[in-house]
Amino acid sequence: MAARPFPAKVDFGKGLFLWIVVLACAIAGITNLVMATPGHIAAGIVLLLVGTVPLCLLNTRYEISDTHLIIRYPPRAMAIPLNQIMRVDKISWTWWWVGANLSLSSEALKIHHAWGSLFGLPYPAIISPKDRDEFLSCLAEREPELEFTPQGNLIRGDHAA
Repeated sequence: MAARPFPAKVDFGKGLFLWIVVLACAIAGITNLVMATPGHIAAGIVLLLVGTVPLCLLNTRYEISDTHLIIRYPPRAMAIPLNQIMRVDKISWTWWWVGANLSLSSEALKIHHAWGSLFGLPYPAIISPKDRDEFLSCLAEREPELEFTPQGNLIRGDHAA
């Protein structure tokens, strides 16, 4: 089966902030380039490059293949094997980008997995697909060992308490 794409949900406030950063970097970068001294040209180029980072974040998307959950936040991607996902919880997230938080929305999913680590400790991936319920249904369909809890979260059958 082909990988199923899910676009990221972007909260208005986070999207607005990212666009303001892009515009500020573009204006400052172009202003420095127009001044045409070597220092200003270098600063302009750096500012224009920095301004592309928020644009990359705004292109975040997620895919569920037969074997992996792929988190794409250009120019990078992270693939979590489906059989390594232990639990997926619906959360309301107020912090912006802390640790492995790759979400652009406060309504997110916290994916606990046994793959990868941060400083030797396992860490959850926090993502924000536009339709959380459809995403969870597709994930449960592709990885049958994940079961729905009464709260609408997913948990691996052998980890249910």
